[in-house]
Parts: sequence; structure tokens; C-alpha cells
Amino acid sequence: MGTDEKHDIESFLTRLGVEHRFVRHAPITSVQEALEKGVPAQLGISLENVMKNLLVRDFQHRLFLLVVPGMNRVNLRVLAQELHLSHLSMARLDEARGLFGEHKGAVSLFDVLTPKPENVAVTLVVDEGIAQMTGEIAFPAGSDRESVVIPADRFASVVEEVGAQSGTPTQQVKLPKAE
Repeated sequence: MGTDEKHDIESFLTRLGVEHRFVRHAPITSVQEALEKGVPAQLGISLENVMKNLLVRDFQHRLFLLVVPGMNRVNLRVLAQELHLSHLSMARLDEARGLFGEHKGAVSLFDVLTPKPENVAVTLVVDEGIAQMTGEIAFPAGSDRESVVIPADRFASVVEEVGAQSGTPTQQVKLPKAE
């Protein structure tokens, strides 16, 4: 993670009065890889509290950043219906890189704070179940080698402020799990 990006996240969370800590760990590109490399133990939290962020798009190339507990698999067909869309699919790697940098495992809700190119909008879609989690939760912090850990009970205020500060539309939904 670049020092500027880490500083921006740090400043954002400090301004909100959210306790946080950054933890360096082995590079990861998926929750499964995080489990295999013992990253949850390094973060001091359970695997369920490691958030994953999925960049998806619809047929009109509108982008959605899903934030979901790491152990949850998302059924994109059912989620599309929930969002009143005809279809959702994973965004192409070049789309993600163009918006969020080079690391596949590094996209996080904090990335929507960074201004996007003109005519590019990202809607933040958050699993409402995260708000009921306890303890601490972790997100990629602009790198596949570092995460930021925050109290789960501050998640809702963080998401609200991310949306307000960035002008990003935010939807909280009960994300359906893949069967």
C-alpha cells in the first residue's frame, strides 16, 4: 500500500473516532488463501470476520462493490434479483485494476473514497448481516499484504461516512448465500 493511501485511510478513521490498527501479513488474493496462510490468526480475529470485497457489474457495465463476510459465498443470480437487475457477473480484472490498483486481493470499501474517472460510478452493496457481527472485522487496506482492523460495531458508521464523503450510492441488503 502506498503511504498516501494508508495515510488517507488512517485520517478517515481517526476523524470518525474509529479505533483501528493496520496489520501486515502474507500476500493474499482470496479468503481461502488467507485461511491457508494463517492471516486471520495474524489479524487476531476469526475467518468469518475477515471481509471480502467483490467487484461485479451488470449488463450496462454499472459497477457494484460487494462487501460480505469472508466465509459467505454470494449467489450473483439471486443478488441481481434482489437489486432489481437482470444480471450480475464478476468485473473483469482490467476494470478492477483501472479503478483500484494492481492487487487482486486489495479492493476494499475504502477504495470508493478515491476519485474515479469521469462517467465511472461504483455502488457500494453491503451485507446487512455485518452490522450484527461482534468483535473486530478486517478489510484490505489498499494492498494484498496489509489489512485494517476495526470494531464491528463501528462498521455501519464507517459505511455511512464512506458513502457520504465519496458520493457513492450505498445499499444494505441481506446478501443471499450461494447454494
